[in-house]
Amino acid sequence: MALTKEDCKRIEQALDASDFAMVNLKIDGREITLRWALKTRFERMVAILVDGEMESEWAEGGFPECKYWRVATGFAYSAKDRKTMKRMSIASLKKRGLNPEERVTYYSPYFTSYKTLIAHLIRFDDAALTEVGSVL
Repeated sequence: MALTKEDCKRIEQALDASDFAMVNLKIDGREITLRWALKTRFERMVAILVDGEMESEWAEGGFPECKYWRVATGFAYSAKDRKTMKRMSIASLKKRGLNPEERVTYYSPYFTSYKTLIAHLIRFDDAALTEVGSVL
């Protein structure tokens, strides 16, 4: 059973209510916990824990837990490096094994927006809201 609009509103209201709010979901038989984390001193974001854990090695991909996290892609090289590489000859780039347009994909357990978080959670057909509470 997918999340309903009422469930989405409850999630948003619960997280807005307190900095220590916690929401538990059941997705694919796994317990997913949503709670606040600090991004910077003045910014916060929603963190996703899978079965109460958040492992840094999951960010590389290839783990089943990655599907609950936010997917992000970006260039492998900075804009400055890409500009320098584009001035190099194609033969030189091939010899060094470089591709200025190479992209990397990584996974992040953090969402800064409710809209993207809810859109991500709705994709799971069997997501169910199990508990709304507080960390304290």
